[in-house]
Amino acid sequence: HALAHLDADIAKNQLLQVKHFVRDNRSQFIVDCDEHDDEDDKKTLTRTVKRLALVGETSIAHTLFTQPERVAGSNIPNQFLELMDYMIAYRYSRKRRATVSRLPAPQR
Repeated sequence: HALAHLDADIAKNQLLQVKHFVRDNRSQFIVDCDEHDDEDDKKTLTRTVKRLALVGETSIAHTLFTQPERVAGSNIPNQFLELMDYMIAYRYSRKRRATVSRLPAPQR
């Protein structure tokens, strides 16, 4: 397995550090998101809600990868970051495969 070299106890402790970091800095990662109704194939804006930004320039992931020292000072959570990177890549590749499988077959 691609992550077999990780130490589960270390990764778990680093996850806890990240969890506390996000809790303590939550307001930094809140963004406004528009919600839409899908009635009659029209996307009508229904309201704007506040959500945690997981990816993107002002997100938790961006901050963790560009400023990991903010989580635990000089003790950078390398194993957690490797696990998170793997999970993001895995999810992205699954989404791409699902999108490709929904495309119509080429016409001959």
